[in-house]
Amino acid sequence: MTSILIVFLIIIIVVPMIAVLIYKNKEEMKEHNRKEFEKQREKLKIEENRIAEIQQALIDKYGQPTKIININAWKTYDPKKYIIVFAEQSIVYLDGQEMAFEDISSFKIIDNYEIKHGEVYGELDTDTDDDSLIGRSIGGAVLGGAVGAIIGASTASKNTTAYYSQENDQLIHNYILIAGTKSFSKPTIQIRIGDNWKLASEIEVIFNLILEKNK
Repeated sequence: MTSILIVFLIIIIVVPMIAVLIYKNKEEMKEHNRKEFEKQREKLKIEENRIAEIQQALIDKYGQPTKIININAWKTYDPKKYIIVFAEQSIVYLDGQEMAFEDISSFKIIDNYEIKHGEVYGELDTDTDDDSLIGRSIGGAVLGGAVGAIIGASTASKNTTAYYSQENDQLIHNYILIAGTKSFSKPTIQIRIGDNWKLASEIEVIFNLILEKNK
């Protein structure tokens, strides 16, 4: 009786303690996640403010921009992901720096694509020849009774067919702007655009206009 009482006391003491520890651990995890979220949000806010300051400094210097292209497909605030054009002043903000149109000698947009192959699914279908099955079962029964019939059936002729199906392959685009410059120290500028074909086309038109104005 005493041992049962001890076990009962342990249960009523330990179980609530475990429940409290589990609850405390969950609350600590929630608080940790909340702090991480706030930290990331604060970081993004600082980056966003920096971009706003850069744009305002350019506006103060050159006036209102003709075109602002944001290539931040990954929801980050990277100055190098902005192309800001001041057509009247023949200035472009590119790769985080101000450049004169005449400093750009060439450009091209390449598609560094990859092919994602579709998943392949397969299954096996086994058919047993009925005539062979019956014949071998009867022969086995004559020789060995019921056990012989089972053995005879198991050695019957079988045909196994494999069936395969494959999902369609996917072409994943990865457009990259490569601009040639007249600087020996940095002859090329590369900016990853991503899979946005419309954005890549717009950038292509902008750079064609820049080179046309250089003529």
